[in-house]
Amino acid sequence: MGLLYRVCNFEKRYDMNSLHNKIVLITGGTKGIGFGVAQSLLAQGVNVAITGRYLETARASAR
Repeated sequence: MGLLYRVCNFEKRYDMNSLHNKIVLITGGTKGIGFGVAQSLLAQGVNVAITGRYLETARASAR
């Protein structure tokens, strides 16, 4: 199975309870696949930190 399939089905494949009291760092989380993964994790109550190349893009993505 391809990467896109695994990313789209992330919440079905992993037990989110294992991320309780942890912070997930997503590099490149300001757009694209990284942003989508960050949104998915946030929707499930996971603490997420993102990084990106440009400060303004990162600030906009964090909102």
